[in-house]
Amino acid sequence: ITMIILVIFLFLLKFTIGFLLLDLFWKTENWAQFFLKSSLSIGIGPGISSLAYSFYLLLFAGKPYFINLEVAIFIILISIRYRKDWSFQNPKLGALTPVQIALAIVAGVVFIVSLFGLANYVFHRQEGDWDAWMIFNRAARSIYKDPELWRDAFSKDLDTIFHADYPPMLAMNIAADWEILGKESVYVPILQSVLFTVACATALTFALAYQKSFAQAGLGMILLLGAKSFISEGGRQTADIPLAFFILASVIFFYLFNHQRQFIFIILAGFCAGLA
Repeated sequence: ITMIILVIFLFLLKFTIGFLLLDLFWKTENWAQFFLKSSLSIGIGPGISSLAYSFYLLLFAGKPYFINLEVAIFIILISIRYRKDWSFQNPKLGALTPVQIALAIVAGVVFIVSLFGLANYVFHRQEGDWDAWMIFNRAARSIYKDPELWRDAFSKDLDTIFHADYPPMLAMNIAADWEILGKESVYVPILQSVLFTVACATALTFALAYQKSFAQAGLGMILLLGAKSFISEGGRQTADIPLAFFILASVIFFYLFNHQRQFIFIILAGFCAGLA
């Protein structure tokens, strides 16, 4: 139980860093946009952590101080954000029609049922599936056990079955948390995969709520979570779900740029495309 709490804390720290970074440049207009920003932060936070750990290995490989860097990033962002206005321009949700209320209720039920299904899948496959065994958790284990030779995890001499040419984002994020915890914990890749699955669903839902209506948002969630393969891929710890998240995030930021004409959204779209 203690290990689970520590893993949750680490991901909460990443989420907060992602949210604070977005909140520096993205003024929240309403509740739909606030929850959209929160959903995007679920994936962007680990993305930032992965990049930070990559640079950390170049300079301080073998030194167990990465948590200090993450905390420093958090303190810097919270200090900058503290000086800005925290209020919403328009925090009111607005009246919902009976159809919107009905679809929101159905979507909520589908979301809860899907979470139980995801939890059940994860419980019976705690080690994940092929992507986890052969690619990302393998690379993370190599980095964690010998951080000074972390490049060997992506050696071209490895058999092609290990896909050493795949981007290291997921592996770096897992290895960073294992370093902080001081041990390999299966809960790190599990929670990473679960959170990306949830982030995909909620980001899509609140993007539709912001762009269209809560009725269409509820319908979007129902259709996505109604796809059995989406939940199973999240439970198997495959890279398809994080990839889908960052592609979705890029599209959302492109839409926000077209809607609000703020250049920062183009930068964020490119950032998410790079993480993809």
